[in-house]
Amino acid sequence: MRYQFTEDLVTGNSLIDSEHRTLIKAADDAMVNISQGKGKESIEKTIKFLADYTKTHFKHEEELQEKSKYPDIVAHKEWHRNFVRELEETAKNITSDGASSVMVIELTRRISALLNHIRTQDKKIALHVAQQA
Repeated sequence: MRYQFTEDLVTGNSLIDSEHRTLIKAADDAMVNISQGKGKESIEKTIKFLADYTKTHFKHEEELQEKSKYPDIVAHKEWHRNFVRELEETAKNITSDGASSVMVIELTRRISALLNHIRTQDKKIALHVAQQA
């Protein structure tokens, strides 16, 4: 499965959208490397970038929420923490045990959750930030 930044993922906030493009590209790179049976080093590199960049993006998003006094910030931060924990666990399993079909399914599930989060929750943040500007 290929991942692309599509119109339904646009939030209208240039920072969020730019970082989402990078996240989705990283997710796609990871899945391509795994599906093409690239070497362990290549897979580890893309998985690590995905996990690290996710944390960076979430930090930026949370800063926007704090600055704009986003009313649902607590729940949003909790979702971020849980997602990072689950993604890091999946990444750790892939790098230590290899990209088995179970791990590919797990990574696909994580990426799908992220895309759904963007389509619903992140659009709410972008709207709130725009209204506060």
